[in-house]
Amino acid sequence: MAILPPELEALMKSIEERSDLLTEYDISNKIRAALPTNPDSIHNYSTAMLAERMAFDFGSDKKDDEGQWGTYFGWSTTLPEGVKTYEWPSLQLVTPDVLDYWQARADEAQHPILRARYADLVWDFSVIIRKKSANIRCAQIAIDSYIELISRKLYRHRWQAKVKAGRALRLAISTKDQDRISRVRNTIIAFDKVESVEGISPGIAFDLLVDKTSSNLPEDQKERLLSQQEDALDYWVGQIKSATKDFSGTLALDPVTIRLARYYRKRQVNDKLQSALKRYAEAMMGASKQVTAILGCNWLRKACVILIEYGCRDLADRLAVELQRLDMQSMKQMKEFSVPITISREELEAYTEKMLAGTATDAIKRVTCACIPRRKGTDEQVRKLAELYPVPYQLMGFTLVDEAGRAVANIGTVEEDAEGRVITQTAQNLLVLNPMLHHLFRELSSRHKVGAEAVCGMILQSPAFAEDRHPVIRRGINACFDGDHEIAAHLLIPQIEQALRVIVTTSGGTTYKPSREPGTFQLRTLDDLLRDSSVIKVLTGDVALYFRVVLTDQRGWNLRNNLLHGVISPSQLGHGSTDRILHLILLLGSLRAKPKIGTQKACDSSCQMPAMVEMQGNTPAGSG
Repeated sequence: MAILPPELEALMKSIEERSDLLTEYDISNKIRAALPTNPDSIHNYSTAMLAERMAFDFGSDKKDDEGQWGTYFGWSTTLPEGVKTYEWPSLQLVTPDVLDYWQARADEAQHPILRARYADLVWDFSVIIRKKSANIRCAQIAIDSYIELISRKLYRHRWQAKVKAGRALRLAISTKDQDRISRVRNTIIAFDKVESVEGISPGIAFDLLVDKTSSNLPEDQKERLLSQQEDALDYWVGQIKSATKDFSGTLALDPVTIRLARYYRKRQVNDKLQSALKRYAEAMMGASKQVTAILGCNWLRKACVILIEYGCRDLADRLAVELQRLDMQSMKQMKEFSVPITISREELEAYTEKMLAGTATDAIKRVTCACIPRRKGTDEQVRKLAELYPVPYQLMGFTLVDEAGRAVANIGTVEEDAEGRVITQTAQNLLVLNPMLHHLFRELSSRHKVGAEAVCGMILQSPAFAEDRHPVIRRGINACFDGDHEIAAHLLIPQIEQALRVIVTTSGGTTYKPSREPGTFQLRTLDDLLRDSSVIKVLTGDVALYFRVVLTDQRGWNLRNNLLHGVISPSQLGHGSTDRILHLILLLGSLRAKPKIGTQKACDSSCQMPAMVEMQGNTPAGSG
């Protein structure tokens, strides 16, 4: 029997008694709220506290995700810890004692969502942690609990139940449990029927059963499920063509088309493949002309991707012509909106005094450190927003577009795209905090008489800036202080990129990558350099992510790429961009080498960033 932590006894009892809809995400948030949350608390957790805290934080269906552990469950987020980045939950925290605790909880818990998670974790991690398989009873508990969850409709969203159904089927197949394979298969078919709309199948059973020969689905049932999807294509195409205002069928048509296209291509039924894609393209083209340009763009983007994926580039090209026209039109339909943020004069003055106290050097270091966005804080912010606004964060993704209306990035839900959500939230936070950064720079200039020469005197001591680059950097810094934003950006961003190459090469790494022509090389991209372990070690994970958000990530500001490819317009370069570029220069300029024996010149992994070392932990709350 597992001994629950006292802090969680009441919570777990309340969960056991609930009959309403509950997700692992809900349980994770409740456990997080019930346990101590100070930064050092996790190191003092008991085995039971740690096991419960981790159990519902693991992301599911992670086996094929890059950087994961080859298991079904995996880490859900990465967090900075000093100069390193670690995963949460971490595989290193899963010990035999933790597995024993989960095993006991799986045996005693009553609610199927609890039993399924505990048992499945033991089954999944035992081979890695104990070097042997878990008792098959764990897989059986998990399968039976997943079946119960779906049969009792204890799921909030259909896609969550579908994931659980797929996991139950894989577990049953892997354990060669014919009885449970049959039960899961029947549960999936019944689930598909329950979720049907006007008799039209949502394709759940088709996705999970038709292409899995190990599911032992009889051929007549496979044909029946295929026929259902062909009927669904007819139904949704007809709905779209006959619609005058309601085009909700476009949401259903994409997955039906993909489902059939995948099936036909795999079996080389080319005539049916071409027919299905043509009908799909015509329906989406017609629908896009009857709605706003913004909505039409969204539909046609997805349609082009699907058509190209399944070999219909000619149809995709036809849609792309209309898409480009709608992109330009959509920009005229977009409206700006603003949210006022009020800071009292007293609060602003108190914060400014605290930041600018001491000498000019002290103030510059303090401002440099305080204005770095912290990954951990943004993770917590996104999680809180997901609690407050579940629809846009937990159920829906969104598309980012550039000034011309071109789609540049797709952002998924919090669960499926945690990294994308953190990056876009960081980019938004930087915009919100820009006025504060500009105020601090202005006050530095006014109170401490900090000008271009003073800044150059500090930053050009950094080993990241080669001496032959100093004249260009001086011109760029002067442009910052003169308000010549275009010149500042064009001069300084390339020098930031070169400084990162210096860090990589003097740390023993390479800035080369093989090019297509044998025996020749290209320079690694700036985004690639910012992901290099030597750069992360020197700058810290927080700062490396900050550079990516400002300079190279399409989900962020992407200043470097937009500027050097001529995409950004001069109107988009102002105090906000210049202040951030100057701040990045200050961060690189804060680096100081630790001289090695026999040399006075080094910029390797022993480099320090004085502002980070001296100021981290002393930054006023809310300063970024």
